Formats: sequence, structure tokens, C-alpha cells
Amino acid sequence: RAMGLELERDDRRVALLRAFFDRRGKAFQAEQAKQADRPVGSEWIENPLGIAPGIVCRPGGRLLIALPGVPAEMKRMFDDGVVPLIGPSAGGRLARRVLKVGGRFESSVDAQVRDLYGAPGVEVTILTGREGIELHLLAEGDDAGEARSRVEALDGELSARLGVDLYGRDDETLAEVTGRMLGRHGA
Repeated sequence: RAMGLELERDDRRVALLRAFFDRRGKAFQAEQAKQADRPVGSEWIENPLGIAPGIVCRPGGRLLIALPGVPAEMKRMFDDGVVPLIGPSAGGRLARRVLKVGGRFESSVDAQVRDLYGAPGVEVTILTGREGIELHLLAEGDDAGEARSRVEALDGELSARLGVDLYGRDDETLAEVTGRMLGRHGA
């Protein structure tokens, strides 16, 4: 309604939904077919971790993106489906990294690294997550290589300060990192 567009049902998406429920031995309800509705002329952003896709719409030459709210699905879809769409609008000059810190309070991590937040061309956001503290780095440069270099440089400085409390990056989970460490030690 906000864009003045009607909804259309994607029959291919309905078939994917039916197959998803069939594989799990669940009955497909007609109400579930609403998940295959999208504004006319829009595109899907595939969801490799679930069944709810994202939607890309370009009303009046602008870019509107809607993603499901499940955090892991949304993050994956953002990285896989949204960054490639918005990167060209920034000339492909963006780089992103998430650093994960365990066993610490947000305030102590912030106090330890706050002075590094002003690195040229890099925005830093600190968040408390389910598995600890996350530092989100988003860099912009004259090209993709410069943006990556900026993220790498700040990652190195942050890593040196945070030491062993920095347990992972990007999509790595605490369970995965712990499992790898146990495996390396034969435990």
C-alpha cells in the first residue's frame, strides 16, 4: 500500500513452501501461501537458513529492502543478498567485519577500545549479543581494496588489545570456535 503496488503470488515460491513442509511431514496450510506474496515487480532475496525470503523493491528508482526478523537469517541475508546490492551504489567501496568478544561486559570492552573508534573511513558499532559483545566494523574506501585494508588494520589493533577474549569473526559462533579448539586439543 505504501508504494501503491498490488501483491502478486509467486507460484514457484508456493511450490518451494509446499516441498519444505512435505519434507518435514507437516501439512501445508493455505494461509502459509501468503509467504509467497510480494509487491508486483519486486524480487526475492533467498534465505539459505530458513523459509522466509527477503524482498527487494525499486519504487520510483529507489531501493527498498525487507528482511525477516530472525537475527541469524537476517544477518546472513544481509551479507549475501543486500551488500551486493548496495555495494555498487557506493562504487563497490565497502568492507564489513564483525568481531566477537566473550567473557566481558560491553562497558569494559568499550572502555578498552573506544579510542580506536575514530579510525579514518571506518565506523564502529558495539552491541551486546547472545554470545557476548560484537564490534561491527564498516569501512569505506576509494575502492574495495582500500576498504578491506581499513577493516584489516582496525581488526589488527582491536585484536591486539582484546587478546584471548576475542573469540571469533563474522558468522563464527561460540560453539563452532569452542568445538574447533577442543578438536585441536583432542578433547
